[in-house]
Amino acid sequence: MPPHQNPPTPREPVLAVLLPYYNEARFIGDTLRSLLRQRRQPDRIILVDNASTDGSEAVCRQVAAEEGYAGEILFLREPRPGKVNTLETGCAHLDGCDIVATCDADLHYPPHYLERIVTL
Repeated sequence: MPPHQNPPTPREPVLAVLLPYYNEARFIGDTLRSLLRQRRQPDRIILVDNASTDGSEAVCRQVAAEEGYAGEILFLREPRPGKVNTLETGCAHLDGCDIVATCDADLHYPPHYLERIVTL
């Protein structure tokens, strides 16, 4: 680099959350809220419904609207049963992401969870 040029400024990594689920209406609202309230919010959230019949997607849409999430959120459906299939579907939408956190739909994530992942 020539002496008169400044080094490039490092950019924040693009962080995605991949959240597959099947019939998690009872838990997924709290899970999604905990992810949306992170100190380091994800840039993209990919929700993959594995043919739920309990209204899980409606819960996700309601929580996303209530929380006013400003990032990109994708609501996908995967009819083939199994977590592997939902992960495959979600992974097809990770272009441009530097870090991916795969999360479970029935957990509560502490506010520093994603921040910690980015700093590892």
